[in-house]
Amino acid sequence: MFLTVRFQGRHFVWLSLTLLLLVGLSDFAVADSQDFGNPVIQPHHMIVFVWDGLRPDAINSTDTPNLAHLRDTGVNFVDHHSTYPTVTMINAASLATGAYPATHGFYGNSFWVPNVHGRDSANDEVNFSAPVFTEDYAILRALDRAEDGKLLSIPTLFEVARHAGVSTAIVGKGGPAFLQSRDNFDFFVDDKTVLPLSAATALNNAGIPLPQSWANAYTLQKVPEFTTLKDLAAGSHFPVMNDGITSDPSKEDAVTSIAVNAYQAKVFIEYVLPKINPQLAMLWLKNPDSTEHAYGPGSIATRNALHANDAILGALLHKLDELKIRENTNIIVVSDHGHSSVSGDLKNFPLRAINDGSVGEINDQGYSVSGEVRSADLLRRAGLLAFDGNGPQCNPVMSGIGADGMSIYTHRPVDLFSACKGKSFVTGSFLIPDAKYLTQRDYSVIADDGGSEYFYVPSHSRKYVNALINFLQRHKQYGAIFIDSRYGKLPGTLPLSMVHLQNAKRGSPDVVVSFSFDADASIGNVPGIEYHGGAWSSRGMHGSFSPRDVHNTLIASGPDFKSEYKDTIPSANVDVAPTIAHLLGLSLSQAEGRTLLEALRDHANLPKVRAELVESKLAKPLHMVEPTDVDGTDPGAEMQYKVQLHIKVVRQITDDKKLHEYQYFDSANVLRY
Repeated sequence: MFLTVRFQGRHFVWLSLTLLLLVGLSDFAVADSQDFGNPVIQPHHMIVFVWDGLRPDAINSTDTPNLAHLRDTGVNFVDHHSTYPTVTMINAASLATGAYPATHGFYGNSFWVPNVHGRDSANDEVNFSAPVFTEDYAILRALDRAEDGKLLSIPTLFEVARHAGVSTAIVGKGGPAFLQSRDNFDFFVDDKTVLPLSAATALNNAGIPLPQSWANAYTLQKVPEFTTLKDLAAGSHFPVMNDGITSDPSKEDAVTSIAVNAYQAKVFIEYVLPKINPQLAMLWLKNPDSTEHAYGPGSIATRNALHANDAILGALLHKLDELKIRENTNIIVVSDHGHSSVSGDLKNFPLRAINDGSVGEINDQGYSVSGEVRSADLLRRAGLLAFDGNGPQCNPVMSGIGADGMSIYTHRPVDLFSACKGKSFVTGSFLIPDAKYLTQRDYSVIADDGGSEYFYVPSHSRKYVNALINFLQRHKQYGAIFIDSRYGKLPGTLPLSMVHLQNAKRGSPDVVVSFSFDADASIGNVPGIEYHGGAWSSRGMHGSFSPRDVHNTLIASGPDFKSEYKDTIPSANVDVAPTIAHLLGLSLSQAEGRTLLEALRDHANLPKVRAELVESKLAKPLHMVEPTDVDGTDPGAEMQYKVQLHIKVVRQITDDKKLHEYQYFDSANVLRY
């Protein structure tokens, strides 16, 4: 069996996703006997298929015909919501537990936990004194050890299922897949390892090579020398502009994450389904997210990635038919978040053409030349001490080219052939010094989570926090601000608790801010642009409180779900685990999401919905700073400032015959006037 992907563009390229071509594997025969025992037989099985970063409006009959058909013949949840901040790992935790960060205690792709020690999946020592990126099973293990095995404060769906004797299997993206059960696996495969050892042995016996570094997960025991894959990045191609850094979205041959997705899909479709036949399974693909980050939503590369994912879905459905188990299987396709194009406001930073790898003239149909914000640098320029744990950065394009064609940092035209080749970086080093140099000093440590940022203030100085909030409110790159309750109700802010982010036991950030966005401005005919933090040269991002990031995908099809049903009642990622638990007869007593009863067969009653608007206190008039003024030397007109949080409330009678209310956050924006 093989998958075929048609890449869209001016030229048509056919790429076979056989492991022979993509990852150097020959077709493997499934072993006759395995080490997993007999699966628990239940009336209906569940497959959770995660398309990382899938926007609902990216689904169409051209790029995703299989998914479009599944949506139209099953249940289409048209008002689905991601957990804020709208990043992968927070939503992986919400999908795992059915709860929000205030309850499960996990804070996202990047956060600051300076007292942890450990190694990553490559067996390299991790510098936890700086904010750490958590999409790595070994880093998650280290964090779990530091929390005495309570990295997630409440049980996950997969943990509860295993405890109840339900057979499970998880295959997919490193980090979010591991978080679903954290070493309590029947069968687990990501891009770095296989767990437990019995699963690795079974795959090897079936003739399936393992990820190259798989044995690093077994540092305390001797393991066999199994056949491994040499390179799961095979087949990827990342064309860049003349600076050697910035992606070139005008190219039609960009391909990302194809091989790792093909490998994991092959394991899931050709091994997990026929040999384990788990009652509860998850497949989490890296695309379209990884391609959207590199080239932006709507790019040719992203459409290719969508088509590749859809071919995998088609192969999965075909295998279910072949095994005669499709009628007994529910399939839930969900994304962790939406996605936006990276760009500053188009008045200050008009789109430009790309000519032979260089930035060209202003062109409404062109590409972004802005959107990246390095907060540590801007805060230092404003006289506030801040660190993000990163060294000097070269990013001559996405850091900002103004309407006059000049870099907002160098105030010179950008020469991409010479940019940053010497010692002249766009921004300097903001590594965190030894604690002895910071004694009795007020400062913040910034964890970049794409379209939002966390600010940790070790001293909890009210003076510093007030100055930080004033800075964020004045600079137009920043949007809605949420603060820890210890600082009270400051004008122009809302409490972290209002969006389920305050967790006293875990030490939640002092300040969380969403970057500014324009949900209607378009790049490549795809609406939604936003600023983002850090020093990543990205053309696509998520994490903000934009409705384009918040509203993600949920589709369900199978014997327990209605057919051809458009569900207009708000739903969210926290609702997925409770709904699956309900269908499997399991109890998730600490989950905060609701069972999506209106989408199930034989359920006719619709919950009631009302809209709410929450506004912060009005901040006093402030002199605003334009995004083109990185030094803040030319403050503009005085404006008032407030935050608006848009909410929907669903009132539903649950299985306990009680009336419950559930909140759904549509977006959060600021008004400067």
